[in-house]
Amino acid sequence: MKRYLVWPTPAYVVFLIALVAFFLGSMFGAVIKEHSLHKQQSEAPQHSTEAITGDIPVGYHRVTYSMLQPDSKKPAELIPQSALVMQDKKVFIEGYMQPRRQQTGIKEFVLCPANAACPFCPPDPKSTEMIRVRLQGDQKTPYITHIIRVVGRFRVDPDDPSGIPYGLDAEYLR
Repeated sequence: MKRYLVWPTPAYVVFLIALVAFFLGSMFGAVIKEHSLHKQQSEAPQHSTEAITGDIPVGYHRVTYSMLQPDSKKPAELIPQSALVMQDKKVFIEGYMQPRRQQTGIKEFVLCPANAACPFCPPDPKSTEMIRVRLQGDQKTPYITHIIRVVGRFRVDPDDPSGIPYGLDAEYLR
């Protein structure tokens, strides 16, 4: 009885190469992402005596979108107490820029928890999921499609004519 060596089909070889590349890419991608995050933090603008520890600058409070949502059990409450106590506080928040026609030199934009360009994300955020960001001084930014981190003074105005009750006078973003 003769035995023959069976070579894998070209499709199987391509599959194995893709599988190995995926695992190596995942492994090295995490290392590269971690390295680039540390590099971004070290290159972040340092304002006056504030030092950045981790992601949150010293002296700032982290705000999450869940803190800005009214209690569903209290329908009369449009703005939750957790948002009202942040009035005029120095805050740090992450989010995505809402798309707009202007692509460069932006002084004001709306920050949301989900990327509006993502086909799998909810299309229209609630008014309490939007924050009007105004860059202070002569700061301007191009339109950014990835998540951004913004620090500044938080404002609450439930009577804002735009229907967006939250605002942020941004000192800087990254």
